[in-house]
Amino acid sequence: MRQFDDLAGHYDELLHDPLRDQFASGSRFFIQQKCRIVAKRLTHLGGGRRLRVLDAGWGQGTAFQFLDSSHRVFGCDVSHAMLRQAAARGPVTVQEPLTLPFADNTFDASFAFCVYHHIPAADQARHLHELRRVVR
Repeated sequence: MRQFDDLAGHYDELLHDPLRDQFASGSRFFIQQKCRIVAKRLTHLGGGRRLRVLDAGWGQGTAFQFLDSSHRVFGCDVSHAMLRQAAARGPVTVQEPLTLPFADNTFDASFAFCVYHHIPAADQARHLHELRRVVR
């Protein structure tokens, strides 16, 4: 989507928050904490095996670095420009805003960080259904 493509070139600058930075080391800190929780759940779910995991709303792929060693993480996003910058981090693909480009039961788990405030309230259940559809 064009609105996110326009942000890609200076995305990190847009995330800068002086108030937050007084008690946390930038936006990566919060993504790392979310990934820590997801990783703990994935470890329990996987029982020692490497899982296929979808990050829907991949953006620049920041979450990938916190999960990639334990699981096979795939990313999708609506922004071509964000994905071009993140493609070096892992396998990515473009998605439509409310439709994921994967078959049913493709992944062991899926998540979407910082996505739902961009989706109109009337469409959030549809997106959540898509996340569930692609999980075994």
